[in-house]
Amino acid sequence: MAQWKNKLLSAFLISSLILSLGMGLVSPVGAAADTAPADLISANGLIDFHLISVDQGWALTHNQLYWTTDGGNSWNLISASLYSSGTIAAVTFLDGNEGRVVLVSSGSGDPVYSLARTHNGGLSWDVTILGLFAPGDVNAIPDDVSTQWLDPLTGWIMVKRASGINFSMG
Repeated sequence: MAQWKNKLLSAFLISSLILSLGMGLVSPVGAAADTAPADLISANGLIDFHLISVDQGWALTHNQLYWTTDGGNSWNLISASLYSSGTIAAVTFLDGNEGRVVLVSSGSGDPVYSLARTHNGGLSWDVTILGLFAPGDVNAIPDDVSTQWLDPLTGWIMVKRASGINFSMG
């Protein structure tokens, strides 16, 4: 019974976010203030989202991370300073201030993984290059990347290896 209620609550939260994305205004840095989230999502696709509380949460479209503090009525672009560091592969926020983003860039061959940290809700980011794989390691080519943080100092990153349709290796 409790599992059914959790699924219903999850469906409600997802549908609420989707509806709110279509109703609110976005105020991203460097973009027009009248750009609606629905326009961004239809052009770029919603990749992931998570609500931190009833009012706060994030939404990821194609390499653009947005933050809301009013339940989805308005959204602010918080990833503008991360564009030169790579493509956003995974996002985790512990609360309204502490967030982590895994970035992947592969401009000259092997993928390079970086970890971006914010302590102020995405107003500024500190980016550190991670030495996860040796040069030429085929395991470095990602199919999917995820991350989870228990607190600001304890977390992990999972890189699912790109493989054929018959295999799924992480």
